[in-house]
Amino acid sequence: MIEDMLRLRKKNEEQGVTISLIFFVLSLTISIVLALFNFYIKKSEFRFFKFNGFSNKNILSLIISEYFILGIMSSLLFLITFPMLSLLSQKIFSIYIVSTNNLVLVLLLPFVQSIIISILSYLLFLKTNPTHKMKQGDSNDLLK
Repeated sequence: MIEDMLRLRKKNEEQGVTISLIFFVLSLTISIVLALFNFYIKKSEFRFFKFNGFSNKNILSLIISEYFILGIMSSLLFLITFPMLSLLSQKIFSIYIVSTNNLVLVLLLPFVQSIIISILSYLLFLKTNPTHKMKQGDSNDLLK
């Protein structure tokens, strides 16, 4: 009987890790898509900063600080909602996902995502030519 309970507990923990991995992949995918969308929206803002004398280093600092603040807010929100997600997974899947490892994942995941998004946004910024676009105009500009 005790062996059966231990096997069930081990299986439950393995399923919890699987669900955590699924949450991680989904959140990372959503974050990358949102970063691309956010960059597309902020292209004009980056051009404006570059045109007004911001260096690439200044823009990198701006991007990193913006996403760092977003990472802190996401960690807090994720920390608050994680117990609710755990209760939901218990009711729907009968899997308990709250553990110390998952809590560390909850706290670190938004920071890892903010680093990835910062790098992605900065690399996309480096591929744009702000002066050329300022001279030519943006065909997607809504203020025309």
